[in-house]
Amino acid sequence: MTEPEILAPGSAVFVSAGEKGLVLRTAGRPDRVVTVRPMFPVSNPGKFISVYCEDVETGIVPDISLFPREQRELLGKELEHQYLVPRILEIRSITDGTDYSLWDTVTDHGARKFYVKSRSENIHSRGRSRAGGVSRGIIAGGMFRLFITDMENCRYQIEDWRKLPRASRQFLDKVI
Repeated sequence: MTEPEILAPGSAVFVSAGEKGLVLRTAGRPDRVVTVRPMFPVSNPGKFISVYCEDVETGIVPDISLFPREQRELLGKELEHQYLVPRILEIRSITDGTDYSLWDTVTDHGARKFYVKSRSENIHSRGRSRAGGVSRGIIAGGMFRLFITDMENCRYQIEDWRKLPRASRQFLDKVI
């Protein structure tokens, strides 16, 4: 197995392959249809992107911001397709059950209801988890971006809890 190559502007060019994803062009190699996956989608989005050809990691993009605008946009769209995390825009209700809570939300992809099993393990501030999860300390300590993982391992994000409608913040306050 060969090591993945480091892909940077000048040595690699990404072009659209339509529904198939992206085509990677590198010197001395035939064009390849590739997919991309973020290595650190929460803690370091846009950096350290794995590039796969036929499910084999063939390259790593250290930082997409170094690529020309058109290629950044192509990479960004492909990453969104591969790693969809709906943004919660409103919390309609959070109902506590014995072992879970039911969240009724509105996201940027429409209305969603989902179950969250454990607050301490399934609600996190951006890329970090103090004492296992979110707490009043994180809210007071300036951690405004939250990630919620439901019982089916789907992830949702609240980009800035302070910007939620007042009623949504009140529901959130009860579970953290």
